[in-house]
Amino acid sequence: MPHLASLACLYGDKLHGELCDIGMGCERLSGELPTEIATIRALCNGIIITSQMWASALAAMIDRKLRMAAICMAVAAALSLFGIMHSPFPGAAMFFVLNLDAASQQTPLSFAAGYLLIAMMMIGWDAWLRNTGQEFPSKELEH
Repeated sequence: MPHLASLACLYGDKLHGELCDIGMGCERLSGELPTEIATIRALCNGIIITSQMWASALAAMIDRKLRMAAICMAVAAALSLFGIMHSPFPGAAMFFVLNLDAASQQTPLSFAAGYLLIAMMMIGWDAWLRNTGQEFPSKELEH
Protein backbone atom coordinates (compact mmCIF):
# COMPACT_ATOMS: atom_id res chain seq x y z
CA MET A 1 0.00 0.00 0.00
CA PRO A 2 2.68 2.59 0.83
CA HIS A 3 4.41 1.85 -2.46
CA LEU A 4 1.21 2.43 -4.42
CA ALA A 5 0.79 5.74 -2.60
CA SER A 6 4.38 6.62 -3.50
CA LEU A 7 3.66 5.91 -7.15
CA ALA A 8 0.56 8.11 -6.99
CA CYS A 9 2.60 10.93 -5.38
CA LEU A 10 5.29 10.63 -8.01
CA TYR A 11 2.90 11.05 -10.91
CA GLY A 12 0.68 13.52 -9.09
CA ASP A 13 3.65 15.80 -8.36
CA LYS A 14 4.82 15.54 -11.98
CA LEU A 15 1.36 16.37 -13.27
CA HIS A 16 1.00 19.30 -10.88
CA GLY A 17 4.41 20.63 -11.93
CA GLU A 18 3.50 20.34 -15.64
CA LEU A 19 0.24 22.20 -15.05
CA CYS A 20 2.06 24.96 -13.15
CA ASP A 21 4.58 25.30 -15.98
CA ILE A 22 1.81 26.06 -18.46
CA GLY A 23 -0.03 28.33 -16.02
CA MET A 24 -2.74 25.93 -14.91
CA GLY A 25 -3.31 24.12 -11.62
CA CYS A 26 -1.24 26.35 -9.33
CA GLU A 27 -4.27 27.95 -7.72
CA ARG A 28 -5.51 26.55 -4.45
CA LEU A 29 -7.16 23.19 -4.78
CA SER A 30 -10.72 22.94 -3.52
CA GLY A 31 -13.17 20.26 -2.50
CA GLU A 32 -11.98 16.92 -1.13
CA LEU A 33 -8.90 16.77 -3.34
CA PRO A 34 -6.51 18.46 -0.86
CA THR A 35 -7.49 16.00 1.86
CA GLU A 36 -7.05 13.04 -0.48
CA ILE A 37 -3.65 14.33 -1.63
CA ALA A 38 -2.54 14.82 1.99
CA THR A 39 -3.59 11.25 2.83
CA ILE A 40 -1.69 9.80 -0.11
CA ARG A 41 1.35 11.93 0.74
CA ALA A 42 1.29 10.74 4.37
CA LEU A 43 1.10 7.13 3.22
CA CYS A 44 3.99 7.50 0.78
CA ASN A 45 6.37 9.39 3.08
CA GLY A 46 8.64 6.90 4.81
CA ILE A 47 7.61 3.98 2.60
CA ILE A 48 10.62 1.78 3.33
CA ILE A 49 10.23 1.90 7.12
CA THR A 50 6.44 1.70 6.85
CA SER A 51 6.69 -1.40 4.67
CA GLN A 52 9.16 -3.00 7.06
CA MET A 53 6.95 -2.35 10.07
CA TRP A 54 3.82 -3.63 8.32
CA ALA A 55 5.60 -6.74 6.99
CA SER A 56 7.11 -7.49 10.41
CA ALA A 57 3.74 -7.15 12.11
CA LEU A 58 2.02 -9.31 9.48
CA ALA A 59 4.66 -12.05 9.77
CA ALA A 60 4.32 -11.96 13.55
CA MET A 61 0.53 -12.25 13.27
CA ILE A 62 0.77 -15.19 10.89
CA ASP A 63 3.13 -16.92 13.33
CA ARG A 64 0.79 -15.99 16.20
CA LYS A 65 3.52 -13.98 17.85
CA LEU A 66 0.96 -11.35 18.69
CA ARG A 67 3.04 -9.61 21.35
CA MET A 68 5.73 -9.01 18.72
CA ALA A 69 3.07 -7.68 16.33
CA ALA A 70 1.91 -5.32 19.10
CA ILE A 71 5.49 -4.13 19.60
CA CYS A 72 5.84 -3.47 15.85
CA MET A 73 2.65 -1.40 15.87
CA ALA A 74 3.73 0.53 18.98
CA VAL A 75 7.06 1.35 17.31
CA ALA A 76 5.15 2.45 14.19
CA ALA A 77 3.05 4.76 16.38
CA ALA A 78 6.18 6.31 17.88
CA LEU A 79 7.79 6.76 14.45
CA SER A 80 4.63 8.49 13.23
CA LEU A 81 4.99 11.10 15.96
CA PHE A 82 8.38 12.15 14.58
CA GLY A 83 7.57 12.09 10.87
CA ILE A 84 9.83 9.12 10.22
CA MET A 85 6.67 7.42 8.99
CA HIS A 86 3.68 9.24 7.49
CA SER A 87 5.07 12.77 7.48
CA PRO A 88 2.28 15.01 6.16
CA PHE A 89 4.80 17.45 4.69
CA PRO A 90 6.18 17.47 1.14
CA GLY A 91 9.70 16.10 1.10
CA ALA A 92 8.94 13.91 4.14
CA ALA A 93 10.22 16.50 6.61
CA MET A 94 10.72 15.09 10.10
CA PHE A 95 9.34 16.85 13.19
CA PHE A 96 8.25 16.36 16.77
CA VAL A 97 4.47 16.32 16.93
CA LEU A 98 4.22 18.70 19.90
CA ASN A 99 6.16 21.36 17.97
CA LEU A 100 3.49 21.49 15.24
CA ASP A 101 0.41 23.68 15.13
CA ALA A 102 -2.93 22.05 15.90
CA ALA A 103 -3.90 21.53 12.25
CA SER A 104 -0.59 19.84 11.39
CA GLN A 105 -0.77 17.58 14.46
CA GLN A 106 -3.94 15.89 13.24
CA THR A 107 -2.33 13.54 10.70
CA PRO A 108 0.53 12.17 12.84
CA LEU A 109 -1.73 11.83 15.89
CA SER A 110 -4.34 9.97 13.81
CA PHE A 111 -1.77 7.52 12.48
CA ALA A 112 -0.25 7.01 15.93
CA ALA A 113 -3.69 6.40 17.46
CA GLY A 114 -4.50 3.88 14.75
CA TYR A 115 -1.26 1.99 15.32
CA LEU A 116 -1.82 1.98 19.08
CA LEU A 117 -5.34 0.67 18.59
CA ILE A 118 -3.98 -2.19 16.49
CA ALA A 119 -1.32 -2.88 19.16
CA MET A 120 -4.05 -3.11 21.82
CA MET A 121 -6.06 -5.44 19.58
CA MET A 122 -3.01 -7.69 19.21
CA ILE A 123 -2.52 -7.79 22.98
CA GLY A 124 -6.21 -8.61 23.45
CA TRP A 125 -6.06 -11.33 20.80
CA ASP A 126 -2.94 -12.78 22.44
CA ALA A 127 -4.65 -12.81 25.86
CA TRP A 128 -7.74 -14.47 24.40
CA LEU A 129 -5.65 -17.18 22.70
CA ARG A 130 -3.72 -17.86 25.91
CA ASN A 131 -6.91 -18.00 28.04
CA THR A 132 -8.61 -20.42 25.66
CA GLY A 133 -5.52 -22.61 25.26
CA GLN A 134 -5.18 -21.81 21.57
CA GLU A 135 -1.74 -20.24 21.72
CA PHE A 136 -0.51 -22.43 18.92
CA PRO A 137 -2.28 -25.42 17.38
CA SER A 138 0.91 -27.48 17.31
CA LYS A 139 4.32 -27.03 18.87
CA GLU A 140 5.84 -28.25 15.59
CA LEU A 141 4.61 -25.10 13.83
CA GLU A 142 6.54 -22.83 16.21
CA HIS A 143 9.91 -24.01 14.95
